[in-house]
Amino acid sequence: MNPRLQNNLRIQLGSNVSLLLGLDVLELGIVFHSVFIGVDMGASQSVATIRPLLVALSFHQFFEGVGLGGCTAQAQFKSKSSAIMSFFFSLTTPLGIVVGIGRSSTYNDNSRTALIVEGTFNALAAGIYSHIYGTC
Repeated sequence: MNPRLQNNLRIQLGSNVSLLLGLDVLELGIVFHSVFIGVDMGASQSVATIRPLLVALSFHQFFEGVGLGGCTAQAQFKSKSSAIMSFFFSLTTPLGIVVGIGRSSTYNDNSRTALIVEGTFNALAAGIYSHIYGTC
């Protein structure tokens, strides 16, 4: 095989593998972030809090889905893999809302532990987003 062609093939395979790995990490960050957003929404007691949160959440999830879909299209995933990722993306926020509703009587979203855990995971998700969206 021509060395130049072999080197070009190696570069293409390496960038495709990094794109696939980056997309998996992006999906993981979106899953954690979406669950925490859902828990916050489900644990909210006031309608005045829920209405603006629902509007913000709708736009946020829409653009997150568009970004994830664009990266998935660029990685040229097979239909089955894309369907599985879409399935998990569409379930994470509602799952968080159900958990939040179930825990609303005992969950204190202003407690020190809740704020530290949520802040840590949101910071990790933000770091993942900024890194991955730069590579997709």
